[in-house]
Amino acid sequence: MRKQGFIFHDERGSRWPRFKLLATVGIFLTIIGLSLFIFSLFVAPFIDQPDSFKGIKSKIRSHDQSLKLPREHQVDHRALQRMLDKNQAAPVLKPSHGAPEIRSAFFYGWDDAAFRSLEKHKELLTHLCPEYLSFTDAAEGIQEDADSNLDRISEMATMKLMPVLSNLDGSNRIPGGVEYLSQAGAEEKKDFIIDLLNRLKKVKASGVVIDWEEVDAGSDNELSTFVAEIATELKSEGLETWLCITMDASFSNWDFEKLVPHVGRFIALLHDQNGETDKPGPIASNDWVDGWLQVINNCSKPEQWIASLGCHGMDWVVGSTEAEEISFPDAMSRAGNAGCQDLRFTDPEKNATFSYFYDNKEHDVWFLDATSFANHWNSAREFGFAGLMLSHMGGEDPSIWKVIAKEGPTTASDFTETIPNMEAITSIGYGEVVSLDPTTTDGRRQFSDAPDGTISCKYLAPPAYPTLFRLSATSPDRVTITFDDGPDPDWTPGILDILKERGFKAVFFIVGQEAELYPDLIRRIVAEGHEIGNHSFTHPNLAETPTSIIRLELNATQRLIESLTGVSTTLFRPPYNADSHPSKLEELVPIGVAQSLGYMTILEKIDPRDWQDIDKEELLTRIKRERPKGNIILLHDGGGDRSATLEALPSILDYLQERGDQA
Repeated sequence: MRKQGFIFHDERGSRWPRFKLLATVGIFLTIIGLSLFIFSLFVAPFIDQPDSFKGIKSKIRSHDQSLKLPREHQVDHRALQRMLDKNQAAPVLKPSHGAPEIRSAFFYGWDDAAFRSLEKHKELLTHLCPEYLSFTDAAEGIQEDADSNLDRISEMATMKLMPVLSNLDGSNRIPGGVEYLSQAGAEEKKDFIIDLLNRLKKVKASGVVIDWEEVDAGSDNELSTFVAEIATELKSEGLETWLCITMDASFSNWDFEKLVPHVGRFIALLHDQNGETDKPGPIASNDWVDGWLQVINNCSKPEQWIASLGCHGMDWVVGSTEAEEISFPDAMSRAGNAGCQDLRFTDPEKNATFSYFYDNKEHDVWFLDATSFANHWNSAREFGFAGLMLSHMGGEDPSIWKVIAKEGPTTASDFTETIPNMEAITSIGYGEVVSLDPTTTDGRRQFSDAPDGTISCKYLAPPAYPTLFRLSATSPDRVTITFDDGPDPDWTPGILDILKERGFKAVFFIVGQEAELYPDLIRRIVAEGHEIGNHSFTHPNLAETPTSIIRLELNATQRLIESLTGVSTTLFRPPYNADSHPSKLEELVPIGVAQSLGYMTILEKIDPRDWQDIDKEELLTRIKRERPKGNIILLHDGGGDRSATLEALPSILDYLQERGDQA
């Protein structure tokens, strides 16, 4: 057999060195490419924010006091004066009933700030009154609030539970259901009471707080008769009935002679002297509160009454009908950020007030604090009231709890100068485009006892809280539809078809890993004139994610958008936490990280929850109900079955066009 060499035999021995050289260069280039790729994920691309967003914080400022024109605030005592004239003044005789004082609070189950306050102060309360039940339509019956979190409340609460039964639909009072039932036959009333009893027993309540406002009492005061019947039946089952009474002209609609033997407690709502539909003015001035205490003393038994005392503020836009109810931290944040020099505690009203400008609009703010709370409770005690109600828990001046804990009258010496920075998130302005200032500091104020026996307060420096500065749409008629969690081959094409047919532009907040799977859909979104926003790469809860991973999520998605479309985005929306009013500090972390990378965070006020098992009619109904709240609608084109969204979209666009809205 003839001897032969290997087929790939290299007699000169040069092939192997060349191969090693090429392999080394290839490996080197691969390492460089991989390093650059990884580097690009961790190093943020340049994002140029709009000038209007960069200067958002500078939009707030205080008045130039030399240019400010004097403006009288609104003080309307006509309803109060009529009641004083109608009822002969009775001497104030504080009863010595010896019963322990009631210390209660209204409570919103959707408010995390309320839960934080409850955890700290639950031992000081005897009763808790969560917003839980509503009755607005006799055909629909009693409705339970899905956001009441009653299970969570029951786990924490050590006091008696007194759920509220209101006639509220959202923020609107609906009197029709109550008016109908108060005129109805005995059988319908009986069915209602049985239903109410069963719902109260289910949650192991000690009774109910009836808060029916703006209701016609009837020609023979059937409303009072109906409430008395409810209270009688509940009492036979060992449950109490408390009845809220507004301090206005409707006070005289109630037949107290008929109600007193049956209703356990009456709650005097002593915090609505000037509200959202009124002109700027004190929320509960001292003479207004004292006047209504005298009215109650003249026509009823004060020992059967609870004083509901406010702890909130009102922010009016001067010259318009706009007014916003705000918390004590909100009031402090607005005064501090504006650098207000006119923050003052007024006499004789004993309410605090200041003015500021934001986004070229003038604002007047009045708010209640621990000083007004102490003055009002001291007065109610003098009249012999059975207890107090904090309205509402969660946004209060933290020093209020010193008043609630005090066994006797509160004086200036009971307070400390420091206003502690509580765990709160504050807000300035309207709208769903937000910028975060995370600054936190304590504040300072001085208390003093006034010659008339009341307490006065001087604010030296407001505390600072993490603050969201907001930008709103340029017009109330501007509306933006946004779609989250896509793209999805089952739903995104159909949505795009409808939008194209109707000439409507939207914003798609995309998930990076979905965009990687369906790049043609991303290109189509951009080609058809829609905006793209960053919704992270894997859709985690960024509030529970390390900041380094948040950066990686956003950078990876941005790089993918750039590679697929040739454009970048400045828009970001955090997964799971798109609501325009974050309530947990950890929800601010992704907003802060995104802002540091140059993004504008886009939240929402209109969330019809299309991810729930609802039909297209219910989806449209929810949008109609929530449209007045904001300008950005949250829908989904991915993340699940979006057939209801796809089916409802034409009707949604019809509704918006009928309103005269513009994209």
